[in-house]
Amino acid sequence: MGGGVHNLASKAEWEKALTDAGSELVVLDCFATWCGPCKMIAPKIVDFSNQFEKAHFYKIDVDEVPDVAQELGIRAMPTFKLFKNGEQVGEIVGANPKAIETAISSNLAGVTGLTTALLLSENPRYKITVAAKHMPGDYDIQYASPWAGANYMPVSLRDTPAAQWDRDTFPYLVDLARNHPESGIHFQKTKIFNRRKDVQSATAAWFADLLSTDPWWKDTVLDFKVMNPFTLPEGVDSATEFTSVCLNTAIYLPYLVSRLLATRRVVLKRSIFKHILDAAKIHHTGKKADIVINCTGLSARTLGGVMDENMIPARGQTILVRNESDWMGSISGSDDGEDEVTYLMTRAAGGGSILGGCYQKGNYDGSVDLNLASRIMKRVLAICPELADGKGPDGLDIVKHNVGLRPVRINGTRIEREAINDTDGTQLQLVHNYGHGGFGYQSSYGCSKVVVGLVNEAVEDLGKTTKQAKAKL
Repeated sequence: MGGGVHNLASKAEWEKALTDAGSELVVLDCFATWCGPCKMIAPKIVDFSNQFEKAHFYKIDVDEVPDVAQELGIRAMPTFKLFKNGEQVGEIVGANPKAIETAISSNLAGVTGLTTALLLSENPRYKITVAAKHMPGDYDIQYASPWAGANYMPVSLRDTPAAQWDRDTFPYLVDLARNHPESGIHFQKTKIFNRRKDVQSATAAWFADLLSTDPWWKDTVLDFKVMNPFTLPEGVDSATEFTSVCLNTAIYLPYLVSRLLATRRVVLKRSIFKHILDAAKIHHTGKKADIVINCTGLSARTLGGVMDENMIPARGQTILVRNESDWMGSISGSDDGEDEVTYLMTRAAGGGSILGGCYQKGNYDGSVDLNLASRIMKRVLAICPELADGKGPDGLDIVKHNVGLRPVRINGTRIEREAINDTDGTQLQLVHNYGHGGFGYQSSYGCSKVVVGLVNEAVEDLGKTTKQAKAKL
């Protein structure tokens, strides 16, 4: 493995390569000698083979091995296919080094699953395996957590379970900001602007409680007040101000992992499942898990045994800049379209500022829309010109453009127990915790507390008392 890209001259060689790799990653470069982009990208693939030493790198000339090319459905060059356990797990068409690197390194432990595991680990009798395709440090369009410009701005409606989850989460985040700077969480002054003309907009409906001057969460956050109307930007009719928290996800996700590892009761494993039943079979003890907690996000739409058609993506696009602001905030609407929104936040520990954004339901497109990016910068600077020292977009020092897919569930977040029949005739206990949309971080601890209660119930139903339980999760 590693140290080069090996040429395959026949279908038999390809089949042997897949078999020999077993569960390890196989990267197949499908090229043609007459293809210019193929020649351009070839040296980079060699670099990747040295960078990713635990992956197997192969290449086939589609003109020399046409039967393999036809079997794999190759229609453009170069095409890169990724396999594990003999099954395709990814594909990149075109000479895009960044997309190829992301696909290779992508292997899904999001904020929901990690937080759930953390709270469960407080019970020393539970043996926990976090099994995921992606882990902190990975970047993949369907791995929502690392793309988030995460903060605490409640958009849940009054007197709903979601409101309670948000309310229960804030004290945890405050404690981290005050006492654990290594978590990448800090306090930020927050401003929420409202325009009367947006009252019928989709954003205003989504932000209904966030825009209120008397929201349910006013006693949850710190220092809440209604702003003086004479201090508001032009076109803004009302606004609130309070102290909240902002999370640097690049620091916070690894922090959660470190907390889990410190317990010595949690094991993290990279795994890909076709069916929810498969998750019970890879527990680190070698035995079948007693309970599976399903925190698969958008993947719940296609995961066997779940297949939740209510799960849809809501595409988000943001810009990371080096400029910093002493406040974060949002506004009730946009003149640029129903699915475009405006927000900014400055992350802790030199994490720069995130400018957003959009909320495009049903859109899986992972490419950056530079026209949208221009509109985002214009909108953010309209409410915070000081971010660029009054110089407009030219005053922004752009680090990168980001695109991610929020895991939205049409009927709301699913947190509930379920029992399904396993192939051995037994029943597997499931606890679902997915479909958090764009509020996964700000509801993470509240949702996880509910899950812990459901897991404890499931353990009792399995005939194990709390004192005796040594459940495998």
